[in-house]
Amino acid sequence: MTSEQKQAYIVFFKKLVDSNDLLEKLAELEHKQWETWTQYMLDHDTIVNRMRWQRQSLTDYRELSEEDKEKDRIWARKILQVLAQVATYAEST
Repeated sequence: MTSEQKQAYIVFFKKLVDSNDLLEKLAELEHKQWETWTQYMLDHDTIVNRMRWQRQSLTDYRELSEEDKEKDRIWARKILQVLAQVATYAEST
């Protein structure tokens, strides 16, 4: 990769990070994640689940089970999809 190409990527990603569209898309996704979690909590509110959620909230990501990590990865992949959509749009303008 040439120096000019690297500079072009830096400028592109700075624009991407500063994009209000990106901020709004990520905020919308975060709200959807919160909505999903809140509804799940309301539908499954038991003492056992509260104890499990409390334990999980005090656990570092690296110490989570693979099953719990995968639940987080699902939302991380959604963020990557938003970034890819915004990057595709930015490249076309």
